[in-house]
Amino acid sequence: WLPNGLGVTLTLLNPYGLLGGLATVAVFVLHGANFLTLKLDGKLRERIHGLTKNLWIAALVLYLVLGVYTYFTGFYGRNIVDPGIVPIAAVVFLGVAGFFINQKREGWAFIMVALNIVFTQVTFFLMMFPNVMISSLDPAWNLTVYNASSSQYTLTVMSIVALIFVPIVLAYQGWTYYMFRKRITTDKKTLVY
Repeated sequence: WLPNGLGVTLTLLNPYGLLGGLATVAVFVLHGANFLTLKLDGKLRERIHGLTKNLWIAALVLYLVLGVYTYFTGFYGRNIVDPGIVPIAAVVFLGVAGFFINQKREGWAFIMVALNIVFTQVTFFLMMFPNVMISSLDPAWNLTVYNASSSQYTLTVMSIVALIFVPIVLAYQGWTYYMFRKRITTDKKTLVY
């Protein structure tokens, strides 16, 4: 006997879910470490760079194991849309990130890990299409892009809101990155007060 809802929660803690969580955390920690190597200077940057090499190995191993596990779950065979070369490109981007990390080309490593993240998401979207959420009880109860979409009026209003506010958010983010574009340093001679 389990309290109400706990049984459902415990079913999420399966080997595939845990491996997916570990691989996701590893890739995002690698992405954050790459960002730190872009922003830091001096000894701290070198320490993070050394850590980034180890993080890349861990992320790549977990990512490859997850990819093989996903293939053998039969999930690839159930989808309507074949993801094609997209998952292979995601693995290649993560592999190329390791090359750039070893070459100390932090910007390119950051871009490669970002592309890996994007292509991984596209892979899962293609594998699930047209489903948004798959029901474990009955396939007829799956949420699809068709039965889970909003009304025409809601989509129109949200499009107008997006047309107004997305450029504002992008401009603000661009300004923020421009203002904080320099590396952070602990050298007292270069500090400006």
